[in-house]
Parts: sequence; structure tokens; C-alpha cells
Amino acid sequence: MKTIVYLVLLLSALPSFSQKKDTVLILAGSKILKSNLLRDYKGSYDFFNSKDGVETLVGSLEDHFQIFTKNKEPMALRVCKITFGANSILDSGLCRLQGLAPIYHRSVQTKKNMDLKFSGEQVTGKIIFKNDNPKVEAIDYKTPSPLFDSFYEDILAKVIDLENGTLFRFPEYIYEKGGTVWSVGEILNNEGASERVVKFYELNPKNEITRTTTFTINKSTSEIVRREYQMGSNTIIMKKKS
Repeated sequence: MKTIVYLVLLLSALPSFSQKKDTVLILAGSKILKSNLLRDYKGSYDFFNSKDGVETLVGSLEDHFQIFTKNKEPMALRVCKITFGANSILDSGLCRLQGLAPIYHRSVQTKKNMDLKFSGEQVTGKIIFKNDNPKVEAIDYKTPSPLFDSFYEDILAKVIDLENGTLFRFPEYIYEKGGTVWSVGEILNNEGASERVVKFYELNPKNEITRTTTFTINKSTSEIVRREYQMGSNTIIMKKKS
């Protein structure tokens, strides 16, 4: 019931959704996702802060994605090295290719390390904080339904292959935001265009939109050519390096 209330409030807050009624629920492991669209890739990207029409370089991303088979089941391994200002992150995550159902997520960051394991409706693991008084926080989080790992959020955008204008909603696990985070998404396909646009609108517990993420995806290759993150008045743009 709480999820339905979130959705109704969000749709009423966004004029572009006012005429749309049907919304597709997508959970980790869902067969609705077109995982067959995914291919191995390596990419290098830059982050830019955009303000008053001026873009300033603020970070970078090295992204490696590999598909392999284990015990006759297709898996996907992703490794990312991120720099953003003074912070650096080395992330790795494993998921089942079908429905991007997460298995683990490990993250070595400037201020903390994360070791998370996903099993159906449960997330377990630990967070190790690096400061003057190091501490370890145990994670044992149970949910009503399977969650996506937020590390695969952009990959999720690539495999949602729905009709133009279709709305969908999905939950993901974000430790920094207390666990379950719901987003509503929208498919914006332009007839005859070589690219499609997917938008995610992230909600907080007060039903407010805290982040809008816009993915521009090449229709023929399923490659994300541009990402834009809008958080309040702050806009971060990610572009592939030439």
C-alpha cells in the first residue's frame, strides 16, 4: 500500500505523467528485462558539473562489464574505478544476468569499505568506516521484495525495452539512504531517432523527487552515450571520452 501511495503522489506532481495510467512494476530477477541486449564493454567517462551553461570537469569513471557462465547460468561482473573531487572509489558487483538479480557488491572508498551480499529479499554484509575511530557496522536488511543493487542502475536503464511513454517503477538498495529506495521511470522514444531516452525519478520517504537521472541510449548498440543527474539545483553530466 505504501508503494502505491508513493506512486500516486509522484504522478500527480509531474505534469507529463498526468495522462498515463498503466505502470509496470519491475523487480530484481524480472523476466521483463531484455538482458540479451547486454554485451561486454570497457568505457572511460568524464564527470562535469554544469552551472549557468559552464561545464567544469570534476571526476572520471573507468567502467568494465563482462558476461560469463558459472554452473550453466549467465552472470555479469562489473568493475568501476571512480574519482570525484578528493574521493576515490573502486566498486565491483556480481549479478545474475537474467533480471540483473544481484549477488554481491564490494566497494573500497576513501572514507569506508562495503561488503554486501544479496539473497532474494535479504541484504547482509558489513560497512567498515575509516576514520580516527574505525568501526564496523553489520548489515542484516530484509525487504518485502527483491531489490536491485544501485550499482547496476544504469545497466537497468539499458535493458528496459518498453513502448514509448511507458511508466515503470522499481526498488533498489542504497545503504547511504537507509536501504530501500523507490524510483519511477519513463521511456521517451522519438520516432525515427537513433537514440532513446530513459528517465528515473528517485523518491525520498517524504515522496519528494530527490534526483532525476536522464539516460541517452544508442538504440542499435544499447550504449549509454550521455547521463545527466539533476539533484536540486546541482547538475552533473557524464560523457564518454573520445
